[in-house]
Amino acid sequence: AAAPAAGATRAPSQGWHTVSSTDDRFARWNLAATGANAERDFRNEATRFLTVFEALVSEIVPDRGGEALGATLLSSTYGKLYLAIGQAAGRFN
Repeated sequence: AAAPAAGATRAPSQGWHTVSSTDDRFARWNLAATGANAERDFRNEATRFLTVFEALVSEIVPDRGGEALGATLLSSTYGKLYLAIGQAAGRFN
């Protein structure tokens, strides 16, 4: 590997080289089919998206603006997608 240019710093490791069969930190990016059929795989992807978005909101909102930031996140493109998928999946019933 080439050395960084003079004055440049190396980016911190993201941990990809440490992944093992028992490490699930990067599981959300696994594109392998995990369901018994195509419908089950789609449900897994939808559930994963909802979970990741909820984790983002719960991490950011309490520290940085509360309700106003929550409303901003939900009105974003990803927020609208979250609401649509969540409604279709019956997550809000």
